[in-house]
Amino acid sequence: MPFTLPLDHESPSKKKCAEKQRKAEARKQMEIDLENDRKVGMQKVRDRYAPFRNLASKTFLPKHPRFEPRILFFLKTIFLVFGLFVFDIFIGEWSRYFVWVQLPDTKLFPYPTIEWPPLYWFDLTFGLALVAVSEELLSRAILCWLIERTEAGNILVL
Repeated sequence: MPFTLPLDHESPSKKKCAEKQRKAEARKQMEIDLENDRKVGMQKVRDRYAPFRNLASKTFLPKHPRFEPRILFFLKTIFLVFGLFVFDIFIGEWSRYFVWVQLPDTKLFPYPTIEWPPLYWFDLTFGLALVAVSEELLSRAILCWLIERTEAGNILVL
């Protein structure tokens, strides 16, 4: 007598495929639920902070070209330099004088004044530029020497 399977019988491979499909559908449903929960949470945050939305879009400075960020940066820089200048005049000079009176050996030497105006301006322009270039070249040479010596050239990108 031949062996026959009952009509409601499922093969093991069909059971595995059905189980995989059920797991995939459950995973997809879980992802959909998580996405919906995320959207609900975001909406709650939006609703909570809705009264402040208009405040964030308003600017407290009038829309005028004099308040552009570039000009504000320039004005801040001018005020900072002016403040440092005033601080040095009123506090720095007084403190230096106090230290020099109490400890006279801390004053090394005064810089000589250049009396001839053309030489003064030549020293102030070209002399300052030459000092800046020489310091830059020297510091780059020392930096290259240090990188080669420590073999860090492979990691550093300059």
